[in-house]
Amino acid sequence: MFVSAPHERPRIVTNGYDHARSTWGLGDMFASLGVYFFGAVALILLIVAIGSATADGLPEGPWLLLAVVGPHTLLLAHLYWVVNKKGVGFVEDFKLRVAGSDIGLAVGLFFGALVAAGIVAFAITQITGEPPTAAATDLAQQSGDGGLTIWLYLFALLGATFVPVVEELVYRGLFWSALEKRGMRPWMILVITSAVFAIIHLEPVRTAVLFVVGMAIGIGRLLTGRIGASIAVHVFINSLAMIATLAQIA
Repeated sequence: MFVSAPHERPRIVTNGYDHARSTWGLGDMFASLGVYFFGAVALILLIVAIGSATADGLPEGPWLLLAVVGPHTLLLAHLYWVVNKKGVGFVEDFKLRVAGSDIGLAVGLFFGALVAAGIVAFAITQITGEPPTAAATDLAQQSGDGGLTIWLYLFALLGATFVPVVEELVYRGLFWSALEKRGMRPWMILVITSAVFAIIHLEPVRTAVLFVVGMAIGIGRLLTGRIGASIAVHVFINSLAMIATLAQIA
């Protein structure tokens, strides 16, 4: 937690690690990126191969859910393996802690992220002529031409809860902790993890928006030394996006 006196700035929190027991590092982070990327490609190829897509090549029904949530399930399995083989536990290794104060901080960061992302999105729209939208929500809208289904509701539910939790365990958890173990400055960690978070989505037009959102999310870890606030911010952001997606389909 961060400590602040009436006239004192909140201080940045860094953590110590048991290097003898927590032997994971950047190599495991890069392995996570590989699991996500190649897992996503394999699932898409599987869906296309078995013919479970629309005439436009879009996954539908349960296959839409598999295409979006499947790679994150593989990620979680990899993280579980890393913790059990090379670490102490999710709490000590990736700072999976939540405090009551995290929610208040998350609300403030959520609105800050909306303002910053809105400004960047406006600038991108002025330059490209099209607003930057998330590939996953575009996919859901195109697959939902026939209206809302149970699969789209499940897509929205998991997109607002499961997906952000797994992503925070990776970027503000494993990746942040691996860089912190190496002694990197906290502000540099914030920038690097936000940049990788933005780039790995493979959405060039939306990269700048994702970067500023990642910065807002990462400040939660920067100020508290744990990922509770970061998870909450990410859940708030994804929940808003999922609600908007369902509303547009309906």
